Amino acid sequence: MHQRLKDLLKEWQDWDTASHGLAVAIGLVPRDDDSYYKSKHLYWSSNPIGEGLHACLDKLVQAGVLKQRHEPDIQYRWVEDVQTKILPQVDEMNAEHDNLHQHAILLKVDQPPLAGRTRYFEVADHRIFKTISCGILFVIAFWSGPSLQAFARFKKVLAELDPTGQLEIVIVNTDGSSDLKLNEEFTGLQGAGEAAWVYQGKIIAAATATSSPNAFETFTRHLLDL
Repeated sequence: MHQRLKDLLKEWQDWDTASHGLAVAIGLVPRDDDSYYKSKHLYWSSNPIGEGLHACLDKLVQAGVLKQRHEPDIQYRWVEDVQTKILPQVDEMNAEHDNLHQHAILLKVDQPPLAGRTRYFEVADHRIFKTISCGILFVIAFWSGPSLQAFARFKKVLAELDPTGQLEIVIVNTDGSSDLKLNEEFTGLQGAGEAAWVYQGKIIAAATATSSPNAFETFTRHLLDL
């Protein structure tokens, strides 16, 4: 019968016994009573297999699957509620990654005029501005027609005024950036195609496509002249 790592590490086990448990669980060594003594050299000597097993145990500790303690020796133990706590978190992270990838495709960040200079974030707050040396932050609302229309115009302006990609472009999803504040005028995001022009981490201008007909062109030209 195949033994699971969660059963082998149900109680605290020294590092060599834990390594052996992992080796048994993945089928590297047999499951008979004296297999530990036959394979002990793998855990007590310097070799790729033993080092790999130790590294896997430490990675599982980092992931929250195993616990580790250093007294009375380096020991490992299975986290009892890993399936109810850790795995749902992994599923959530995978879902966020999928959204990030799908939205980046929709925005065509790998195509001109965005290619090579664009960063996209599902979640952002005011600290995002400090990461921009000289560029434009655009707040996209995928559910808003005006926002999508403004983004199309924004890309057209970039293609015309900055075809060589001098300016940094940062795009954030409005659904994950509710606390983002562009300036006193734009204290709440409305899915209206909000944008901020940033120089050395500070906002020098902010507008929407509807607030000023020529704002995108005017502020972009100004930023390019700095």
